Amino acid sequence: AGAVAVLVGRDAPLSANPKERATHAANVWDFFKPDHTVEYPTVDGALSQVCYYQALEDCYTRFANKMDKLSSAASFFKNNEDD
Repeated sequence: AGAVAVLVGRDAPLSANPKERATHAANVWDFFKPDHTVEYPTVDGALSQVCYYQALEDCYTRFANKMDKLSSAASFFKNNEDD
């Protein structure tokens, strides 16, 4: 399964920059089909919600750390242009 989260403000232009993204993956058995003779899968809804919030928190943390590194590098190069 997959999901995309986008924070959009009023009149915000949307752009896609590969450096400005974060991903998360986890091997969790919250939704699976152990018996292929049955039409419906086994679902653990509570575990699915926990996994969703952990993924959201992990992606946000990774994204924030990446943006901090990118802004630090940009300010470093900008400050060294005067030399």
